[in-house]
Formats: sequence, structure tokens, C-alpha cells
Amino acid sequence: MKPWEEKNFDVLQNLEFQIVEAYRANPAVTDFDVTDALDALCRQYSAEMAERRTGEIAMDPRAQAVYQNVRVVCEWRLGRTTQGDQNPPPITLPEVVAALRTIMKSVKRWSERGGKRGYLDFVKNYLP
Repeated sequence: MKPWEEKNFDVLQNLEFQIVEAYRANPAVTDFDVTDALDALCRQYSAEMAERRTGEIAMDPRAQAVYQNVRVVCEWRLGRTTQGDQNPPPITLPEVVAALRTIMKSVKRWSERGGKRGYLDFVKNYLP
């Protein structure tokens, strides 16, 4: 594991948990849907960093479900929302984008090895 990944393991785990939750809710979700959702979030948060607006992003309903799940955690980790008493210190927009890109690389790697659900089938074994 790379130093950045070790330092931000909890952020990556929070995001991946939400990806797996979308997959468990709808087993038709594929790695492509995950990539589509993460890419849309990267574009949204990158545009925010550049103080630009993004338009509506059209996605398949499966990708939209992943997007919604992951976005909730991104907003929480950015300190924009709270969840009970367990609110970690906020992270920055660049850190969120870096985490999303890290997961996208993992999706690509595991999809190449295991097919259209290679990443999802791999990561679900490591999350409750």
C-alpha cells in the first residue's frame, strides 16, 4: 500500500463500503457503473475546486445509485454533513478527488483481472 493510501485508508474504506452497499442492493451493478459514478464525482469536485459549474451528468440508474451512495460519504468526509456523534476531521476537495481516483485505478485493475464485476467481487470480501 502506498503512503497516501495508508494515511487515508479510512476514507477509502468509507467510500468503498458505499460502493459495495449499492452492489448488494442491486447485484446488476457492474464495475463500469462504479467507474461511471466515480468519474462523475471526480468531475464534479474538480469543477468545484476550479470554481466552475458542472451540468447534469446523465448516468445509468445503477451508476446513479453508486453515485448517490458515494456522494453522501464524500460530503460527510468534507465536513459538510454530520452523522451522529462520529464525525471525523474534514478532508479537503483535493483529498476527496485523490481518493476517488485511487479507487478508480483499483476498479480498472480488478476489472481487467476478473471481468465486469472483478472489482466488486474482490472488494466485497473485505467489507462488512
